[in-house]
Amino acid sequence: MMFVGISGGLLGYILGFPAGTLSLSLLFSGLFKLRTNISAFPIQIRQFAQILAGSMVGASFTRDIVASLNSFVIPAVLLIIIYLFISYLYAQINKHKGWLDFTSALFASCPAGATDIALISADYGVNMNSVAMIQIARLIHAVGIMPLLYQLVNYFL
Repeated sequence: MMFVGISGGLLGYILGFPAGTLSLSLLFSGLFKLRTNISAFPIQIRQFAQILAGSMVGASFTRDIVASLNSFVIPAVLLIIIYLFISYLYAQINKHKGWLDFTSALFASCPAGATDIALISADYGVNMNSVAMIQIARLIHAVGIMPLLYQLVNYFL
C-alpha cells in the first residue's frame, strides 16, 4: 500500500498536477485498496505521519512571522469565528439530511489540509472515507477553481 501511494505521489509531482502528490497518492492507494482489500496502515504509521505534519508546520515559523502576529490577531479571530459558524451549520445540515454524522461533517468542513484532517479525524472515529473525499473536493476547489475565479474577477476589474 505504501509503495502504491508513494508511486502515485511521485507521478503527481513529476506531472506537475496541482496538489498532485496528495491527490494522485490518494487515488492510487484508494484504487489499490478497492482492488486488493489490503488492510489500512497501522496506528504507528498514522502517528508518525502526524509527527511529520506537525514538524513541517513548526519548521515554517520564523522570527518575522512571530513579530508580525499582532497585526493578524483580529483577522485571525474573525476568520476562526466564521469558520466555526460555517462548520457547525454544515455539520447540522448533513446530520439533519442524514448524509453524514455530525462529527464526520464537522471534520469534513474543517479548512485545514486534507492530510492533516484525515490524520486527526481518525482519532475521533469518524467516517474517514467521507471526510477524505470532501476534503479532496475542497482541495480541488482551492487549487483548481479559485485561481480561475481570481483570474476571471481580475480580468473584469
